[in-house]
Amino acid sequence: MSDSNITFIGGGNMARSLVGGLVAAGTPSRTISVSEPQPELRNNLQKDFDINVHADNLSAATGTRVIILAVKPQVLQ
Repeated sequence: MSDSNITFIGGGNMARSLVGGLVAAGTPSRTISVSEPQPELRNNLQKDFDINVHADNLSAATGTRVIILAVKPQVLQ
């Protein structure tokens, strides 16, 4: 379960840019969560921004206040 205020579904370039902007603007990293199935991207986001990362969408989105779909349309299922 996520205790985050903002959860991103997808951890690619779009999410990385938005997360970076939020953190740079002073948003506490503990309030940001990202769901990303690729371990390398997930680990890099966690290392670079010290945010919560998840391998699946349900665990990332449970309990969050805002969900941002940061994936290309053709990736949505």
